[in-house]
Amino acid sequence: MATEDSEGIVREARRPAEAFPFERELREQHDALRAFVRWLEAELVRPGSLDVLALLETFGAELARHFRFEEENGLTDAFGSHGPEIRRWSAELVGQHSVLEERLRAIRRSLEGAPAGVVVRPPLAEIAEFCDALRRHDAEENAFLLCHMRGAPHPLPPAG
Repeated sequence: MATEDSEGIVREARRPAEAFPFERELREQHDALRAFVRWLEAELVRPGSLDVLALLETFGAELARHFRFEEENGLTDAFGSHGPEIRRWSAELVGQHSVLEERLRAIRRSLEGAPAGVVVRPPLAEIAEFCDALRRHDAEENAFLLCHMRGAPHPLPPAG
């Protein structure tokens, strides 16, 4: 039985065993990334002296580590699938990793190099758009993994 969580992510309610070797770690990483995004969004609208550049640098490093983990543990080769739809979908998700990382680097670059003493306002709209794109990627990846675990083709094209 599947349920939808507060982020709109479909989750299996009960599974007797892990569906693939790194499922538990991947689920924990996704939960941590979702929590960080919610925290970052809350902090950005709160008045104060938040070091947004440092936060985005830390988040970028963790996000890159997470993406490499997924890629090195099977996403790059579609978890060994030879089905063209699964391989295409997997390649699309890996491509989204590069796009998301570059978007985050561009946001960070926009905050770098301010003259001493000048407070640069974080680009809230761009950060919000990035967070939305990351959520869409997460939902698409979750759907991919659920379909892969069930051996079923995905009914929708990947979100670009």
